[in-house]
Amino acid sequence: MDQLEVSPCPTLEEVRKQLEVWRDDNKPRSPIPSRLWDLAASLATRHSVHEISRALRLNYAKLKNQIGMAPAKLANKTAPQPFVEFPFPYTRESECLIDMENRHGDRMLIRLSGERTLDLLSLGKAFWGREP
Repeated sequence: MDQLEVSPCPTLEEVRKQLEVWRDDNKPRSPIPSRLWDLAASLATRHSVHEISRALRLNYAKLKNQIGMAPAKLANKTAPQPFVEFPFPYTRESECLIDMENRHGDRMLIRLSGERTLDLLSLGKAFWGREP
């Protein structure tokens, strides 16, 4: 089976070409190899499951299950985001605005003012780790 070169962070088009090569070399009902499912799942950091399944002609439910089964694999394929520390002192006059967006496109805006204690790390983990 011929394999095309795929970049470390493949595009939708690169994965589509890989699947086309595999489909040309295999029978119609043959199971798709796990490496191709992994490539398709890696696209979920940049595209919706619907968009991926439609473009690659994959079963939506199977793809969604594959993505859900491999969160660690997805995390390894995306660049880690840097941790940002806010070093200013909180006083009654202080104000801080935090705008977050997760991989599903959901956004959270947090406005902090005055002297308050808030567990931002736990809040961020809950926001980024939630299911759509």
